[in-house]
Amino acid sequence: TGVLSKAWPEGTLGNFATDAMLWAANERASEPVDMALTNNGGLRVPIGPGPITVGQMYELMPFENMLSVLTLSGAQVVALANELAQWRGEPIAGFSFRIVSEGGERMAADILVGGDPVEPEREYLLVTNDYLANGGEAPGPIHQPLARQDLPILLRDAFIGYVRDQGVVHAELEGRISGGTWP
Repeated sequence: TGVLSKAWPEGTLGNFATDAMLWAANERASEPVDMALTNNGGLRVPIGPGPITVGQMYELMPFENMLSVLTLSGAQVVALANELAQWRGEPIAGFSFRIVSEGGERMAADILVGGDPVEPEREYLLVTNDYLANGGEAPGPIHQPLARQDLPILLRDAFIGYVRDQGVVHAELEGRISGGTWP
C-alpha cells in the first residue's frame, strides 16, 4: 500500500496501529476485546510503501510499551468519545463517532462500537498502551476503568505479529472519526 502516516482526526498509521493492537489483544485476552486506542504522539515515524520490516517497527515504536485491556462502562465510552472529539481525535479501532459542534464545543455523536450504538449500561473492553493506561496524556475516562488486565505483549511485538499475520497491510481511512472543523 501507500505511505502510512499520522493525521487528525484519522490517519492510516493510526488505523494500522490500533488494528494491530485489537488483533493482538484478541489473540491473548481472556474475553473478546471491543475497541483499541493509542496516541499519535507515540507513533514516531511514517511507514513507506513496500515491505514492512522489523526495523521499521522498532523505529515506529521505540518504547517498551505493553498492551493493557481496560473494562469501561458504556457511559465511560461516551465520555471517552467526547474527550477525543475535543482533542480532534486519536487513533482508534472497533468504534467510531462523528465530531459535531454544540454551543462552540466539539462533541461526539453517533458513537458506535462494533457497528452498534453504545449501550450506557453495558461493559466494553478497550485495549490501549500501558503509557495511556497509567495516566500519560490519557483521556480522563480511562483513568478509572472498572477493571484492568495487562497483557505480556509489547506494542511493537503486536505490530510485528499483525504484519506477519496479514501479509499485506491495507490501512485506509474508514471514517472511524469524522466531522469537526478547525481553524
